[in-house]
Amino acid sequence: MENAGKESLTIRARNVTLEIVEASEGKIKIKSNCAGQVNGSLYSGSYNDTVEAVMNPDGTFAVTIRYLHMTQSGELVWGTGAGKRGVPGSNGMARLNAEGVMWTSSPRLSQLNGKRWIVEGDYNVKEESFEVIQQIRS
Repeated sequence: MENAGKESLTIRARNVTLEIVEASEGKIKIKSNCAGQVNGSLYSGSYNDTVEAVMNPDGTFAVTIRYLHMTQSGELVWGTGAGKRGVPGSNGMARLNAEGVMWTSSPRLSQLNGKRWIVEGDYNVKEESFEVIQQIRS
């Protein structure tokens, strides 16, 4: 992923809850909540999300993400997006890609309002954790 002209954040989190919303032949829909840390040049702090995922016929998951970052200064940054989690390999790792938009109530971070973002990284299905890089588009 190219970094020129973009701010980036590293997000590390793990599942806290998992809810099976629907289960039927050929379909499973889950909802999870994750918690962790976000670190970057603009801010660092806590990370929380709610992800809804529906399994596709090929074993990948279509995901919808809603997240909240609370900076170490108590500022809120939130966003929403959608993407895909790949099929895990034999090591239990699956690629995770998503994109969306973000907002904040912080005057200091107001340049983030309406900014597009993309994330790429890995989801560890064995440990129910992930590490991604979130690029904020300029």
